Amino acid sequence: MWLRLAEGVGLDRETVASCRLVLPGVRFACDAYVEFVREHSLVEAVASSLTEFFAPDLMSKRISAWEKHYDWVDRSTLEYFRSRVPRARLDSEEAISFVVKQARTTNAQQRCVSALIRKTEILWHLLDCVTLACFPVSEETGG
Repeated sequence: MWLRLAEGVGLDRETVASCRLVLPGVRFACDAYVEFVREHSLVEAVASSLTEFFAPDLMSKRISAWEKHYDWVDRSTLEYFRSRVPRARLDSEEAISFVVKQARTTNAQQRCVSALIRKTEILWHLLDCVTLACFPVSEETGG
């Protein structure tokens, strides 16, 4: 669906699929998350995914914004986002249920909170990289 979205907005499918244009900082952030999940317990990994808890509302807003500001994009192109709304809702409900059942001690709960915080830090890094690529800091802009 990501490739369909890419094509729908005029990007080359093969270029997107190759990932060769992924920003180094974005690649670093994604790799950091994979590494985090690999090195931590299942309950911590699932807890870190609770950022998805907010995804359904964000996806709904994103769909509305695309339809309002990018009316040239075919509605079927946005299927990825439409499909994520109910899936993200279900994923987050399952994740929170799992974490509540599995993280029974204060120590485990604290590790789960730390995992969620770490995931948000990784996401902030990713957003910072994208923002700097779009709006580079220079002496003229005060950076």
